[in-house]
Amino acid sequence: MATVGWFSLAGVAAELVGWRLGMFLASVGTFFWGLVVVTLFQRSRVNMDGGGEKPTPVVFLLIAPPAAAAIAWSKVDDAAVAGSGVASAWDRPSAALFFLMLDHFFFALLLRLLNLYVSRRFAITWWAYIFPLSTISTATILAAAAQPPGTAEETAWKAFAWLFAALAAAAIACVAFFT
Repeated sequence: MATVGWFSLAGVAAELVGWRLGMFLASVGTFFWGLVVVTLFQRSRVNMDGGGEKPTPVVFLLIAPPAAAAIAWSKVDDAAVAGSGVASAWDRPSAALFFLMLDHFFFALLLRLLNLYVSRRFAITWWAYIFPLSTISTATILAAAAQPPGTAEETAWKAFAWLFAALAAAAIACVAFFT
């Protein structure tokens, strides 16, 4: 959760102070997110190899930082090119799109493990599904809103945005129902 805080702080700093401070804070968040990824993958490898317990819903928190990084980086990038006539960070190659695509990749990896999650009994840790799905949904909605109207890219991004928004809403409804 602290890595998401660094990315959120980077977005706010880019808008209020300047893009250089935002870039610095985003780089700190990226460093700590790298540590989280390495820790989670090493821990999950030990659990899977030893025939230990199934992965917990907390592993889903892996997809929140790249989505937060994509949102923050779009703000940093937009602040850096403000007034220059350069397109938004969402509709050209940028770090914001890199982080969002990386986030979609991690989501696809976790979908591969879906059968391990479905077979688990309900626990309060299921709330760990809500924040990452909401974050990836928000980042995808922002990317869809920045696409040029009437293009195939806009249609594809809007489809992904609706998909992730529906998944987030379904997760919230399921967890609230079982709680």
